[in-house]
Amino acid sequence: MGVSGALCVVNAIRAGRFHCMFPGPIFLAGAGRTVLRARSAVDLRWNWIDGGVVAAVAAALVVEAWVG
Repeated sequence: MGVSGALCVVNAIRAGRFHCMFPGPIFLAGAGRTVLRARSAVDLRWNWIDGGVVAAVAAALVVEAWVG
């Protein structure tokens, strides 16, 4: 998730694609939360992390399809 987030952010900067501008940071945030959860630094269930990332990407795809 962290690698895909970093690549999405780089692609958003280089190509200016909306699809990468929105979910790239979400992937990075999900990766950060996953690291914190794995180290027991936060008490967050895995399904909340997964659900948040899936919802954010789905929202980005819907907006991208709508905007064109």
